[in-house]
Amino acid sequence: MGKIANFDDLDPLKAEEGVALQFIRKGDVFPNDADMVVLPGSKSTIADMQELRSNGWEAPIKAFAAKGGCVIGICGGYQILGKTIKDPLGLEGDVREIEGLSLLDIETELRPEKTVKNSKPTSIEHDLPLDGYEIHMGQTTGKDCACPMIDFETHKDGAINAQGNVCGCYLHGLFGSDAYRKALLESAGFLSGGDVSYMQTVEQALDELAEEMERWLDVDGLLQNARDI
Repeated sequence: MGKIANFDDLDPLKAEEGVALQFIRKGDVFPNDADMVVLPGSKSTIADMQELRSNGWEAPIKAFAAKGGCVIGICGGYQILGKTIKDPLGLEGDVREIEGLSLLDIETELRPEKTVKNSKPTSIEHDLPLDGYEIHMGQTTGKDCACPMIDFETHKDGAINAQGNVCGCYLHGLFGSDAYRKALLESAGFLSGGDVSYMQTVEQALDELAEEMERWLDVDGLLQNARDI
């Protein structure tokens, strides 16, 4: 999707050994050997649905799901998995309604109010703690919402189809939970997964960055200049 948001949602998957994360870009042919399809967040959901369709990706994604392949949508990707996306106020442009992939029996109406909050929810399917945040516009309703993905204690979020292989939610950071990621990858057919401590890899990367900054920058001089301002 050309207007992808929150790239770091996919970093935990990229850090897993044995997982080859591939971004499908405009003009690319959709791969026929995928084990899982993830539709990430979007800065403009309707435009990305149009681009997905114009690139010829709709049919192979639907065929993949029909064969039982695991398809997950996060935020805008969740909205795209539904039957329709409605924008009655024209918040994203001139297109006021568009058909989605219809892989989930849901509909979304975009609204000007934006939900922004940190969360510590639970995966309903795997009964595992999660961590992340919500930042989205729109309200999603429909039959498949009766089988939600996420328990926020105050409310349930997301939807899972009747076959259990297509799901979506509004939680960014979904894959950051090591235990959940392991369960998800195993349910999608990976023999192992989630053995990486994602937060440990982040801390290691930050430590390496700090070491390089200390090596090449006059940190003491920069701090002194900051104090003199």
